[in-house]
Amino acid sequence: MLLAEIKKKQEELRDSYRQKRISIPSDDRAILHQEITRILLKSVIIKKCKTVAAYLNLPSEVNLSEFIRKAQERGQSVCVPVADKTKRVMEFRDLPVDFERQKNQTREELMLLTQKKRELKELECALIPLLVFDSRGNRIGMGRGYYDKFFRNPKTRPLLIGIAYELQKAEKIIPQKWDVRMDMIATEHGLRRKIGADDVS
Repeated sequence: MLLAEIKKKQEELRDSYRQKRISIPSDDRAILHQEITRILLKSVIIKKCKTVAAYLNLPSEVNLSEFIRKAQERGQSVCVPVADKTKRVMEFRDLPVDFERQKNQTREELMLLTQKKRELKELECALIPLLVFDSRGNRIGMGRGYYDKFFRNPKTRPLLIGIAYELQKAEKIIPQKWDVRMDMIATEHGLRRKIGADDVS
């Protein structure tokens, strides 16, 4: 398949699954968040990580706020991405224990930029939001390529755990050569190395 055809297919999947994610009723979404949070918190693999990279969710993404709060309470450091939209790169900065998300995105990013910057080698696992995923761990994100650039070197990247709702699973994604594959996927159905495989802790 030609590159142009792959890009077109990815855009079609991106649009379709964005609508699926947005259409989840708020009551159902709250229940899904609770279940995904429970799964992440009980994971032995994640518990062993001293520094966890997470994210501050967009409205339709899986909300990790409760996971972040409880991970910090048990002594884990949590950092989140801060993007430089001009250079199209991102870095990870520590999230303060008493952090409350601001409504003003610019103010939020300025506050995060005052926090400790984490080097890639310090990250032991990264929780990454997904828009679409398949059974092999391929993902489609928002299309900006921040995560693919940051984690492009397989020798230095941490354990990558994609976070999504089960309805975001596609039959097959044709990855581009620069796309970074997830090691594991966490949905309300569990934390798995391969979708359809046995759950892991």
